[in-house]
Amino acid sequence: MRSGAIKIAIAIVLISIAIYFVKNNKKIIPYVERIFNSKYAKIIYGLIFILLILFSFFTIKFILDKFDLYETNKENQEIFKEHESKVLEENNYYKSIINLNYSAQNYKKPYIPEGFEYVGGEWNTGFVISDNKKNEYVWIPCTNQDNQEVSKLEKRYFTNFPLISKDHCYDLNYKDFLNSALQNGGFYISRYEIGKEDNNPVSKKSVLIWNNISQKEANDLANTMNDNPNYISELLNGYAYDTALEWIYKTNKIEISNFIKEDELISGRGNQYNGIYDICDNILELTLEKNYDTDIVRGVYLDTAYDKYDDMLDSNETRFSITENFKDSLTTFRVVLYKKMGEE
Repeated sequence: MRSGAIKIAIAIVLISIAIYFVKNNKKIIPYVERIFNSKYAKIIYGLIFILLILFSFFTIKFILDKFDLYETNKENQEIFKEHESKVLEENNYYKSIINLNYSAQNYKKPYIPEGFEYVGGEWNTGFVISDNKKNEYVWIPCTNQDNQEVSKLEKRYFTNFPLISKDHCYDLNYKDFLNSALQNGGFYISRYEIGKEDNNPVSKKSVLIWNNISQKEANDLANTMNDNPNYISELLNGYAYDTALEWIYKTNKIEISNFIKEDELISGRGNQYNGIYDICDNILELTLEKNYDTDIVRGVYLDTAYDKYDDMLDSNETRFSITENFKDSLTTFRVVLYKKMGEE
Protein backbone atom coordinates (compact mmCIF):
# COMPACT_ATOMS: atom_id res chain seq x y z
CA MET A 1 0.00 0.00 0.00
CA ARG A 2 2.77 2.42 1.01
CA SER A 3 4.94 1.52 -2.02
CA GLY A 4 2.01 2.20 -4.34
CA ALA A 5 1.52 5.69 -2.90
CA ILE A 6 5.21 6.44 -3.34
CA LYS A 7 5.07 5.39 -7.00
CA ILE A 8 2.06 7.67 -7.59
CA ALA A 9 3.84 10.62 -5.92
CA ILE A 10 6.93 10.11 -8.08
CA ALA A 11 4.79 9.95 -11.20
CA ILE A 12 3.03 13.22 -10.28
CA VAL A 13 6.40 14.96 -9.73
CA LEU A 14 7.76 13.74 -13.09
CA ILE A 15 4.59 14.81 -14.94
CA SER A 16 4.71 18.24 -13.28
CA ILE A 17 8.33 18.73 -14.35
CA ALA A 18 7.45 17.72 -17.93
CA ILE A 19 4.52 20.17 -18.03
CA TYR A 20 6.74 22.97 -16.67
CA PHE A 21 9.36 22.38 -19.40
CA VAL A 22 6.70 22.35 -22.15
CA LYS A 23 5.17 25.64 -20.97
CA ASN A 24 8.47 27.43 -20.42
CA ASN A 25 10.65 25.96 -23.14
CA LYS A 26 11.33 29.40 -24.70
CA LYS A 27 12.71 30.70 -21.41
CA ILE A 28 14.68 27.62 -20.54
CA ILE A 29 16.47 27.02 -23.85
CA PRO A 30 18.33 30.39 -23.89
CA TYR A 31 19.35 29.84 -20.28
CA VAL A 32 20.80 26.42 -21.07
CA GLU A 33 22.65 27.81 -24.09
CA ARG A 34 24.24 30.54 -21.93
CA ILE A 35 25.48 27.92 -19.48
CA PHE A 36 27.08 25.76 -22.17
CA ASN A 37 28.69 28.79 -23.84
CA SER A 38 30.03 30.19 -20.57
CA LYS A 39 33.55 29.85 -19.12
CA TYR A 40 32.30 27.10 -16.82
CA ALA A 41 31.36 24.83 -19.72
CA LYS A 42 34.81 23.19 -19.95
CA ILE A 43 34.72 22.44 -16.22
CA ILE A 44 31.27 20.92 -16.57
CA TYR A 45 32.36 18.88 -19.58
CA GLY A 46 35.47 17.70 -17.71
CA LEU A 47 33.44 16.64 -14.67
CA ILE A 48 30.97 14.80 -16.88
CA PHE A 49 33.86 13.06 -18.67
CA ILE A 50 35.44 12.01 -15.37
CA LEU A 51 32.10 10.76 -14.09
CA LEU A 52 31.60 8.76 -17.28
CA ILE A 53 35.06 7.18 -16.92
CA LEU A 54 34.41 6.31 -13.26
CA PHE A 55 31.00 4.92 -14.12
CA SER A 56 32.50 2.79 -16.92
CA PHE A 57 35.32 1.55 -14.63
CA PHE A 58 33.02 0.50 -11.81
CA THR A 59 30.55 -1.03 -14.25
CA ILE A 60 33.28 -3.16 -15.85
CA LYS A 61 34.69 -4.06 -12.42
CA PHE A 62 31.23 -5.07 -11.22
CA ILE A 63 30.74 -7.30 -14.27
CA LEU A 64 34.19 -8.90 -13.87
CA ASP A 65 33.66 -9.49 -10.14
CA LYS A 66 30.34 -11.12 -10.87
CA PHE A 67 32.01 -13.34 -13.46
CA ASP A 68 34.85 -14.26 -11.07
CA LEU A 69 32.32 -15.02 -8.36
CA TYR A 70 30.41 -17.22 -10.77
CA GLU A 71 33.57 -19.06 -11.79
CA THR A 72 34.63 -19.45 -8.13
CA ASN A 73 31.22 -20.77 -7.14
CA LYS A 74 31.29 -23.12 -10.12
CA GLU A 75 34.76 -24.37 -9.13
CA ASN A 76 33.71 -24.77 -5.49
CA GLN A 77 30.64 -26.71 -6.51
CA GLU A 78 32.84 -29.07 -8.52
CA ILE A 79 35.16 -29.53 -5.51
CA PHE A 80 32.20 -30.20 -3.22
CA LYS A 81 30.69 -32.65 -5.69
CA GLU A 82 33.98 -34.53 -6.13
CA HIS A 83 34.55 -34.64 -2.36
CA GLU A 84 31.06 -35.90 -1.59
CA SER A 85 31.43 -38.54 -4.30
CA LYS A 86 34.67 -39.83 -2.74
CA VAL A 87 33.17 -39.89 0.76
CA LEU A 88 30.13 -41.79 -0.50
CA GLU A 89 32.26 -44.23 -2.48
CA GLU A 90 34.39 -45.02 0.57
CA ASN A 91 31.38 -45.40 2.88
CA ASN A 92 29.67 -47.74 0.42
CA TYR A 93 32.81 -49.83 0.03
CA TYR A 94 33.21 -50.15 3.81
CA LYS A 95 29.58 -51.21 4.17
CA SER A 96 29.99 -53.80 1.42
CA ILE A 97 32.86 -55.65 3.13
CA ILE A 98 32.54 -55.09 6.88
CA ASN A 99 30.08 -57.94 7.45
CA LEU A 100 31.71 -60.53 5.21
CA ASN A 101 32.95 -63.83 6.64
CA TYR A 102 36.73 -63.63 7.08
CA SER A 103 37.87 -67.20 7.57
CA ALA A 104 41.53 -66.35 8.18
CA GLN A 105 40.83 -63.63 10.74
CA ASN A 106 42.81 -64.38 13.91
CA TYR A 107 43.71 -61.28 15.90
CA LYS A 108 45.19 -63.43 18.71
CA LYS A 109 47.97 -64.73 16.43
CA PRO A 110 49.77 -61.80 14.81
CA TYR A 111 51.72 -62.67 11.68
CA ILE A 112 55.39 -61.69 11.62
CA PRO A 113 56.52 -60.35 8.22
CA GLU A 114 59.53 -61.89 6.53
CA GLY A 115 62.69 -60.11 7.65
CA PHE A 116 61.15 -59.07 10.98
CA GLU A 117 61.67 -60.54 14.43
CA TYR A 118 59.61 -60.72 17.60
CA VAL A 119 60.63 -58.22 20.31
CA GLY A 120 58.11 -58.83 23.09
CA GLY A 121 54.55 -58.45 24.39
CA GLU A 122 51.29 -60.28 23.84
CA TRP A 123 48.63 -59.69 21.22
CA ASN A 124 46.40 -57.89 23.73
CA THR A 125 49.10 -55.88 25.57
CA GLY A 126 51.34 -54.77 22.73
CA PHE A 127 52.90 -57.36 20.42
CA VAL A 128 56.12 -55.70 19.21
CA ILE A 129 58.26 -56.65 16.20
CA SER A 130 61.26 -55.03 14.52
CA ASP A 131 62.81 -55.11 11.06
CA ASN A 132 66.49 -55.65 10.27
CA LYS A 133 67.11 -51.90 10.84
CA LYS A 134 65.63 -52.10 14.36
CA ASN A 135 62.50 -50.14 13.45
CA GLU A 136 59.76 -51.26 15.83
CA TYR A 137 56.06 -51.81 15.13
CA VAL A 138 53.11 -52.79 17.34
CA TRP A 139 50.24 -55.13 16.43
CA ILE A 140 46.78 -53.57 16.50
CA PRO A 141 44.19 -56.36 16.74
CA CYS A 142 40.79 -55.75 15.17
CA THR A 143 37.68 -57.50 13.94
CA ASN A 144 34.54 -56.80 11.95
CA GLN A 145 32.26 -57.81 14.81
CA ASP A 146 31.20 -56.17 18.06
CA ASN A 147 33.60 -57.76 20.51
CA GLN A 148 34.43 -57.12 24.16
CA GLU A 149 38.12 -58.05 23.93
CA VAL A 150 39.11 -56.38 20.69
CA SER A 151 38.10 -53.28 18.76
CA LYS A 152 36.00 -53.18 15.64
CA LEU A 153 37.76 -51.75 12.60
CA GLU A 154 36.01 -48.47 11.89
CA LYS A 155 36.34 -44.70 11.93
CA ARG A 156 35.48 -42.84 15.12
CA TYR A 157 36.10 -39.57 16.91
CA PHE A 158 36.93 -39.03 20.54
CA THR A 159 35.39 -35.68 21.35
CA ASN A 160 31.92 -34.23 21.76
CA PHE A 161 32.81 -31.47 19.33
CA PRO A 162 34.66 -32.91 16.33
CA LEU A 163 36.18 -30.15 14.24
CA ILE A 164 35.75 -32.44 11.25
CA SER A 165 33.28 -35.29 11.36
CA LYS A 166 34.55 -38.77 10.55
CA ASP A 167 31.69 -38.94 8.04
CA HIS A 168 32.85 -35.88 6.12
CA CYS A 169 36.38 -36.88 5.17
CA TYR A 170 37.86 -39.65 3.05
CA ASP A 171 41.15 -41.57 2.89
CA LEU A 172 43.51 -41.48 -0.07
CA ASN A 173 43.97 -45.24 0.22
CA TYR A 174 41.74 -47.63 2.12
CA LYS A 175 40.73 -50.68 0.04
CA ASP A 176 44.00 -52.62 0.39
CA PHE A 177 44.22 -51.79 4.07
CA LEU A 178 40.62 -52.71 4.92
CA ASN A 179 40.82 -56.05 3.16
CA SER A 180 44.12 -56.95 4.79
CA ALA A 181 43.20 -55.85 8.32
CA LEU A 182 39.82 -57.62 8.25
CA GLN A 183 41.18 -60.82 6.69
CA ASN A 184 44.14 -61.08 9.10
CA GLY A 185 42.53 -59.66 12.22
CA GLY A 186 44.93 -56.77 12.59
CA PHE A 187 47.76 -54.60 11.32
CA TYR A 188 50.93 -52.95 12.61
CA ILE A 189 51.69 -49.31 13.33
CA SER A 190 55.06 -47.76 14.09
CA ARG A 191 55.77 -47.92 17.81
CA TYR A 192 57.04 -44.34 17.73
CA GLU A 193 56.33 -41.20 15.79
CA ILE A 194 58.76 -41.29 12.89
CA GLY A 195 62.18 -39.84 13.63
CA LYS A 196 65.12 -38.84 11.46
CA GLU A 197 68.36 -40.83 11.65
CA ASP A 198 71.07 -40.11 9.06
CA ASN A 199 68.29 -38.49 7.01
CA ASN A 200 66.32 -41.76 7.00
CA PRO A 201 62.88 -42.30 8.56
CA VAL A 202 62.99 -44.58 11.61
CA SER A 203 60.64 -45.91 14.29
CA LYS A 204 63.05 -45.88 17.21
CA LYS A 205 63.25 -44.49 20.72
CA SER A 206 65.16 -41.30 21.60
CA VAL A 207 65.36 -39.95 18.05
CA LEU A 208 64.50 -36.42 16.97
CA ILE A 209 61.01 -36.46 15.46
CA TRP A 210 60.76 -35.79 11.72
CA ASN A 211 58.65 -32.63 11.53
CA ASN A 212 58.22 -29.72 9.10
CA ILE A 213 56.94 -32.16 6.51
CA SER A 214 53.90 -32.20 4.21
CA GLN A 215 51.41 -35.05 3.90
CA LYS A 216 52.76 -36.13 0.52
CA GLU A 217 56.38 -36.02 1.67
CA ALA A 218 55.49 -37.99 4.80
CA ASN A 219 53.69 -40.67 2.80
CA ASP A 220 56.59 -40.92 0.33
CA LEU A 221 58.94 -41.51 3.27
CA ALA A 222 56.53 -44.01 4.83
CA ASN A 223 56.57 -45.99 1.58
CA THR A 224 60.36 -46.32 1.81
CA MET A 225 60.31 -47.93 5.27
CA ASN A 226 59.45 -51.33 3.83
CA ASP A 227 61.14 -53.01 0.87
CA ASN A 228 59.27 -56.32 1.13
CA PRO A 229 56.90 -56.55 -1.88
CA ASN A 230 54.46 -58.65 0.17
CA TYR A 231 53.75 -55.79 2.58
CA ILE A 232 52.66 -52.16 2.37
CA SER A 233 53.84 -49.27 4.54
CA GLU A 234 52.19 -45.87 4.37
CA LEU A 235 50.74 -43.08 6.49
CA LEU A 236 48.05 -44.12 8.96
CA ASN A 237 44.55 -43.82 7.49
CA GLY A 238 41.47 -42.89 9.50
CA TYR A 239 40.49 -46.51 10.21
CA ALA A 240 43.96 -47.44 11.49
CA TYR A 241 44.29 -44.35 13.68
CA ASP A 242 40.82 -44.58 15.23
CA THR A 243 40.99 -48.34 15.81
CA ALA A 244 44.39 -47.99 17.50
CA LEU A 245 43.03 -45.25 19.77
CA GLU A 246 39.90 -47.25 20.58
CA TRP A 247 42.04 -50.28 21.47
CA ILE A 248 44.15 -48.12 23.81
CA TYR A 249 41.04 -46.62 25.35
CA LYS A 250 39.32 -49.97 25.79
CA THR A 251 42.25 -51.90 27.27
CA ASN A 252 43.63 -49.14 29.51
CA LYS A 253 40.39 -47.43 30.59
CA ILE A 254 41.91 -43.98 30.12
CA GLU A 255 40.80 -40.72 28.67
CA ILE A 256 42.44 -39.93 25.35
CA SER A 257 43.13 -36.45 26.75
CA ASN A 258 45.88 -37.83 29.04
CA PHE A 259 49.13 -36.65 27.50
CA ILE A 260 52.54 -35.24 28.36
CA LYS A 261 53.83 -32.02 26.84
CA GLU A 262 57.50 -32.15 25.89
CA ASP A 263 59.59 -29.10 25.03
CA GLU A 264 62.01 -31.18 22.96
CA LEU A 265 60.41 -33.39 20.34
CA ILE A 266 62.14 -36.70 21.06
CA SER A 267 60.44 -40.00 20.25
CA GLY A 268 59.45 -42.24 23.14
CA ARG A 269 59.42 -39.62 25.92
CA GLY A 270 55.66 -39.45 26.41
CA ASN A 271 53.07 -41.96 27.58
CA GLN A 272 53.23 -45.59 26.51
CA TYR A 273 50.01 -47.57 26.05
CA ASN A 274 50.05 -51.16 24.82
CA GLY A 275 53.63 -50.72 23.68
CA ILE A 276 52.81 -47.59 21.61
CA TYR A 277 54.49 -44.29 22.46
CA ASP A 278 53.18 -40.73 22.06
CA ILE A 279 50.08 -41.49 20.00
CA CYS A 280 48.09 -38.92 21.96
CA ASP A 281 50.96 -36.80 23.22
CA ASN A 282 52.95 -33.76 22.32
CA ILE A 283 52.64 -33.29 18.56
CA LEU A 284 50.10 -33.64 15.75
CA GLU A 285 50.35 -36.51 13.25
CA LEU A 286 49.59 -36.37 9.53
CA THR A 287 47.25 -39.02 8.13
CA LEU A 288 45.97 -40.12 4.72
CA GLU A 289 42.64 -38.41 5.40
CA LYS A 290 41.43 -35.51 3.27
CA ASN A 291 38.71 -32.94 3.84
CA TYR A 292 37.86 -31.34 0.49
CA ASP A 293 41.24 -29.97 -0.66
CA THR A 294 42.83 -29.90 2.81
CA ASP A 295 44.92 -32.45 4.72
CA ILE A 296 44.05 -33.95 8.10
CA VAL A 297 46.24 -34.14 11.19
CA ARG A 298 45.44 -36.09 14.34
CA GLY A 299 46.54 -36.30 17.97
CA VAL A 300 46.80 -33.73 20.73
CA TYR A 301 49.06 -30.77 21.16
CA LEU A 302 47.66 -28.01 23.37
CA ASP A 303 50.11 -25.12 23.45
CA THR A 304 50.03 -21.42 22.65
CA ALA A 305 49.89 -22.20 18.92
CA TYR A 306 46.57 -24.00 19.41
CA ASP A 307 45.00 -22.00 22.24
CA LYS A 308 42.13 -21.03 19.97
CA TYR A 309 41.06 -24.69 19.92
CA ASP A 310 41.15 -25.24 23.69
CA ASP A 311 37.52 -24.44 24.48
CA MET A 312 36.19 -26.52 21.60
CA LEU A 313 38.48 -29.48 22.08
CA ASP A 314 38.26 -29.73 25.86
CA SER A 315 41.68 -31.42 25.55
CA ASN A 316 40.30 -34.32 23.50
CA GLU A 317 41.68 -35.97 20.40
CA THR A 318 39.99 -34.99 17.15
CA ARG A 319 40.62 -34.15 13.50
CA PHE A 320 42.24 -30.91 12.42
CA SER A 321 42.08 -29.62 8.86
CA ILE A 322 45.23 -27.94 7.57
CA THR A 323 46.16 -26.37 4.25
CA GLU A 324 47.26 -28.85 1.62
CA ASN A 325 51.06 -29.40 1.68
CA PHE A 326 51.24 -27.45 4.96
CA LYS A 327 54.47 -27.87 6.96
CA ASP A 328 54.96 -27.06 10.62
CA SER A 329 57.29 -27.85 13.51
CA LEU A 330 54.31 -29.28 15.41
CA THR A 331 53.37 -31.92 12.81
CA THR A 332 54.95 -35.33 12.24
CA PHE A 333 53.70 -38.75 11.11
CA ARG A 334 53.36 -42.40 11.98
CA VAL A 335 53.41 -45.47 9.70
CA VAL A 336 51.00 -48.37 9.23
CA LEU A 337 52.38 -51.72 8.01
CA TYR A 338 50.13 -54.48 6.68
CA LYS A 339 50.19 -57.63 4.57
CA LYS A 340 49.16 -57.56 0.93
CA MET A 341 46.20 -59.79 0.24
CA GLY A 342 47.01 -63.20 -1.24
CA GLU A 343 50.45 -63.41 0.30
CA GLU A 344 51.32 -66.02 2.89
